[in-house]
Amino acid sequence: SGHVNSVGYEMYMDLLNEALSEARGEPTDDRELDPEVNLRIAAMIPDNYISDIRLRLSYYKALAQIESADDLTKIEEELKDQFGALPEPTVNLMGLMLIRRQCKELGVRDVSAGLKNISLIFTEKTKLKPETVIQLAMRENKKYSLTPDQRLNIRMNSITWSNVYEELEYLLKLI
Repeated sequence: SGHVNSVGYEMYMDLLNEALSEARGEPTDDRELDPEVNLRIAAMIPDNYISDIRLRLSYYKALAQIESADDLTKIEEELKDQFGALPEPTVNLMGLMLIRRQCKELGVRDVSAGLKNISLIFTEKTKLKPETVIQLAMRENKKYSLTPDQRLNIRMNSITWSNVYEELEYLLKLI
């Protein structure tokens, strides 16, 4: 009962419904893909930017539910209007939410950063054709490579959310 106060009623109900679905053994295939994005960059809404934990959590939830760049722009404008210029970690968080949305569109369940590359793990429902991925890996510039466990590695000079976003945009155009 104390959890409702700490996370807010809506988020609590979402978490409760998800737990109930799992407990009933309902198939997870019908649920929307929830990609993992691990890019090793500071991405958060600092408590000195929004001090109210409930309000901060509501913005996290809104960011997690974006469907387009327009949704993100609306949230960005609202934040600037209410709290002033966005801190860099919040800008990074917004970028990661865009990347997460791209991963959902592509059917990527995990994007992780190494030192000089990112690694994509696809689902069986990915929209990118295997032939296209193989063609990318066979290019002479060796920017793309496939691992034995079916990961697509993409070499990058600098791993920032904007560079990863551009790479995923390129892959989306190949669908």
